[in-house]
Amino acid sequence: MPTVAVAVKTGREGDVKHPRVVSFRMVLWRWLLVAGVAAEAVYAGIAVLPSILRGRAVFWDSWAVGGAALIALLVPGLWVYVFIWRVWVGPDALRGSDFWGRFVTMRWGSIRAVKPLDVPFLPVLRVYSTETRRVIWLPLFLVNYRRFAELVAEYAGADHPVTRAVWRRIEEDS
Repeated sequence: MPTVAVAVKTGREGDVKHPRVVSFRMVLWRWLLVAGVAAEAVYAGIAVLPSILRGRAVFWDSWAVGGAALIALLVPGLWVYVFIWRVWVGPDALRGSDFWGRFVTMRWGSIRAVKPLDVPFLPVLRVYSTETRRVIWLPLFLVNYRRFAELVAEYAGADHPVTRAVWRRIEEDS
């Protein structure tokens, strides 16, 4: 369920400050899945592969325990990430983060292009603006995604590039 953000204040001009601004968080399970697979692969490369190359016996149960421990360490960090790095949609602007996690606000009228990037289980749109060189990496796996798409259409307009890209995702999933 989205939460209403009364104000998003960072002290910079152009911030989204409106009572109708709604924030959306990413779906946690997608990050856990991708991070879990990556953690298992890294653990296999660091702990298991050298043992195999040296001709030593590999205890698969220790591999599973080590991989599970890595995932357990990732969960708190991913939980914090999902709850801090949100997407805000308002009547005047879209606010999200760039690749490095820095927040970026773009007025709807300044958005010039949207390019999809299909990362397995983590699809995103890269949103480009005439106001800034920074690019919003807009996740397409938000909690209550349909409500997000409805607000984008309401605030930006039906023919806006972000609206078309967001609704295309809904149509593909149907």
